[in-house]
Amino acid sequence: MFLEGKVALVTGSTSGIGLAIAEALAAKGAKLMINGFGDADAISQECVELGAIHDGADMSKPDEIERMMRRCADELGGPDILVNNAGIQHVSPVQDFPPEKWDAIIAINLSAAFHTMRRALPGNSMLSFGLDGDLVVAALGINAQRDIATVRRLIERRIPVSATELADPAKPLANLLKAKA
Repeated sequence: MFLEGKVALVTGSTSGIGLAIAEALAAKGAKLMINGFGDADAISQECVELGAIHDGADMSKPDEIERMMRRCADELGGPDILVNNAGIQHVSPVQDFPPEKWDAIIAINLSAAFHTMRRALPGNSMLSFGLDGDLVVAALGINAQRDIATVRRLIERRIPVSATELADPAKPLANLLKAKA
């Protein structure tokens, strides 16, 4: 299989887009760690179906991210593929926007990706593995069609990619993997 022997860690992957990405990676043979919250029985069932392990690290807490990254390395090996999919949102006029919501959004949507990438890269095989030997840390962006095209062009030119996911669950990394298999 395309990703046989490779380790993938997908944050925010117990439902929705993250789960779809995790399913695609597992289908291609990756050893998998999923992350997120939800019903414990449903998560356990997903782990069985995917052959995955689950870590419930709170992505707003750097110490939990550090622990999750160490656990992944200890139990599966350092991640060859890291998909920073965890994210939250809150919509409110600025004058009514709760500062604690702002802080949580920044912690989960921005800082968590920094902390996972920082822990994944040093001394890790991510520096030499990706699609056809290139580094891909990622999912795709807010404008999925434009970003998919951009990521494909970068990969075709063997340029490493790091991006963020906020797009349609029917179009992200799962389709990019299918296209390169």
